[in-house]
Amino acid sequence: MLTALTARPLVIELSQEREIARLRIVRMIFATLVLLVIEGGLRKWAMPSAQKALFFIRDPFALACLYLAVRHQFLRWSPLTLVICSLGTAFIFLAAYHIIALNLSPVVAGYGWRNYFLYASFALVMAAVLRRSEVIGLIRWSLWMALPMAVLGYVQWTSPSNAWVNQSIGGGEAFTVAQGVVRTNGTFTFTTGFVCFAGATFAALAAAAFTTDIRRWLVVAGGIAAATCLATSGARTAFVHAALSGVTVVACEMFRPLARQRPVIYLGAFSLTVGLVGALWLFYPRALDLMSERSSAAARVEDPTARALGLLTGGFASMEAAGYFGHGLGISTGGGSSVATGQRSFTLAEEEFPRVVLECGLVLGMSYMILRFALAAWLILAAIRCVRRNDDPLPLLLAPFPVVLLAVGQLTMQGSVNGYGWIYTGLTLAAIATSSAREDARV
Repeated sequence: MLTALTARPLVIELSQEREIARLRIVRMIFATLVLLVIEGGLRKWAMPSAQKALFFIRDPFALACLYLAVRHQFLRWSPLTLVICSLGTAFIFLAAYHIIALNLSPVVAGYGWRNYFLYASFALVMAAVLRRSEVIGLIRWSLWMALPMAVLGYVQWTSPSNAWVNQSIGGGEAFTVAQGVVRTNGTFTFTTGFVCFAGATFAALAAAAFTTDIRRWLVVAGGIAAATCLATSGARTAFVHAALSGVTVVACEMFRPLARQRPVIYLGAFSLTVGLVGALWLFYPRALDLMSERSSAAARVEDPTARALGLLTGGFASMEAAGYFGHGLGISTGGGSSVATGQRSFTLAEEEFPRVVLECGLVLGMSYMILRFALAAWLILAAIRCVRRNDDPLPLLLAPFPVVLLAVGQLTMQGSVNGYGWIYTGLTLAAIATSSAREDARV
């Protein structure tokens, strides 16, 4: 009896300590998302002399989250956790082999491992600790951050390529779409980051539109900001992300049981699509004309269908050249090639699938890409189950953005893609885990 009475306060104290740790992790997750957005601005405008160190500004937060999650036993040995941990361990041995047998720089190998597994582990932590209110909070933050980014994007788009607001790291001018109009990069160091930001904003916007916990005026303002980011991006990929978000809104209704489907959603999705296209033609006619010109020029050089298939199958053509153990973990990333060759270049392959296979070899390279393809498929299927079983569209509205990046995005090469791909994977996993009637389904 005495033991039971003395043990109860200890249990309460341990429970409170665990909740405090969880809240610390949540705050660091929010901080990581904010740093992902502002990191590039710090590197190219505020502290260019420290730009290499600032590239890793998010990593201490990710490592601290992982440490606290392991220490307080938030992570469980689910199949996904087991596969990622097993592959991560195998890649440590692969990196050691490359360092010893191929004389690969330990810095390059460590940087490569970081790109492959640090933020994949961070996604697991997000899925394990976030509650539904915090998932919605991250969506709300995404819309808030879109408001100043849209203003910056518009200023960059209307400014000449040599304006200070369009300068990149080292003082270089921005890339252009055509006729001297820049491909906007916002606070990021490269246009790819702004494209990811636009895609993430459309995913957040679609999710926000289906929840009552986010004020309608913020949804409207976020929609205007998302449209501005899309028009000024100068990137076909941004339009693909926007289109996928629109299609997903319709799909959410189609996956509901027929008796619960609402025709007003189909009408609303159609009206919003027409409104978005009309607004772009009204306010950004030049942007659409330039995009049409750029798309036509690209179509004359490459077949879009063949390119899309190549992104999904290109690794198979590299199997023989890769060998069993590859040519060096991280060697064909931007940072890795700088250390290995003294210049930033595609030392092995430009596309993600063949580059991973060539870096890591037939066995582990293929295993890593199979993991990504399988995770992308599982996210979609699990999100569809949430719609059908729980009448919860939130996971499916978030899923298309990270699914595209998992399947074909340059997660192992480009920092912004790596951050957005895995953070939104974690956000989607958390949305699935906190779906109604599945509160215990932690990853």
